[in-house]
Amino acid sequence: MTTRLSDEQIDDQWCQIQGSDHDWSTAQLREFARAIESAVLPGWVSVKDRLPQCSTKPNSFGVPVLIYPPHKAPGAADANCAFFGTRVTDEPSFYLYGRCIEVTHWMPIPAAPEVPR
Repeated sequence: MTTRLSDEQIDDQWCQIQGSDHDWSTAQLREFARAIESAVLPGWVSVKDRLPQCSTKPNSFGVPVLIYPPHKAPGAADANCAFFGTRVTDEPSFYLYGRCIEVTHWMPIPAAPEVPR
């Protein structure tokens, strides 16, 4: 699970690094720190802590996410990827193969690797 820094921890670390002579506002610093956390510290997120953001438009496929535990479907390989959205129900939920599934943790799917040509 990702450890999230409190605003006070961010402020303290910034002051230790920069001293008091900096041009960034506290809000800018916090925004920068959150961007770094999400880019550098991806990890499993408990569904108790937070759910993925998704479109709530009717028939939206939702967003693909990695899931844990992997979903076991009869006659198919275990699936570790599902959708989170409103395609199956009115309330956002995790679903796969047209059915709602129970998961304990999720993670955004990382960007594809850059492949040299």
